[in-house]
Amino acid sequence: MREDTLFQKADSLFEAGNYFVAAIEFERVYYFAEEPLQRFHANLGKARALKQKGEFGRARNDLQRSVTARVEDGLRFKLFYEMAFCAYMAGDYSDALSLVQQIHHYFENHPDIENIYLVQALTYLMLERWEQLNDHAAYWVKNHPNTNDQAERLLKEINHKLKKDNIPSPLEPKTARLWSTFLPGSGQVYAGEPGWGLLNAFSQALSLGMAGILIWNGFYIAAGAGGLGMFQSFYFGGIRQAGELAGRNSRREMEQFENSIAHLLVSIENSLKTQ
Repeated sequence: MREDTLFQKADSLFEAGNYFVAAIEFERVYYFAEEPLQRFHANLGKARALKQKGEFGRARNDLQRSVTARVEDGLRFKLFYEMAFCAYMAGDYSDALSLVQQIHHYFENHPDIENIYLVQALTYLMLERWEQLNDHAAYWVKNHPNTNDQAERLLKEINHKLKKDNIPSPLEPKTARLWSTFLPGSGQVYAGEPGWGLLNAFSQALSLGMAGILIWNGFYIAAGAGGLGMFQSFYFGGIRQAGELAGRNSRREMEQFENSIAHLLVSIENSLKTQ
């Protein structure tokens, strides 16, 4: 069992919001503790402090030290849950999914297994595994002991959003650049920015017109350095801009879509928890 006196200083530092020093103190307890269970709790405590500092990747790595500890299933479940959560928050979604799968393998009949369902759903979301997310959300709601009408309604919203026609199609920067190579301004239109496309096409036409006027009047050097130089700048700049706009707008649209799904998933979790 955990001895409160051993953790008193670390716990008080954590409660005071001094998470940096608390993490150090929990590590000190981990290093000097004589019992494996004490080291296990010290490791969890340090991870708790690191999470408060936003250092989820470091917390995930430190928790790995306790995987081989011989503790009861309830504590092992908590350890793997914390590892999966920290991996997700650190942006390592593949690792998070691997840990979720291990939880299902080792703790299939654990009474708190439904606690991992939200992390699992969010991980599928960030990996853009739409079919798995849809199936998992349905299983989560229909098999949860506290399922209710609100959760069912939220599930229907998710089912609708995850239909193939409602999932944003990615805009390819390469395609946008190719369009602008052969038809100036069209790459920006493809990227969803027709205003920039018209501006770029007009700028190129204007620079070519300026070069033509200068050549007509015999100013060949000025035409090459000015008009044609400006055209070249607008032409290659337009190609580059089209690719950047396609990438940016595609990421923004997908982020908005994923945020809307994540909000529904969190709402399902809250609905099931409050029943």
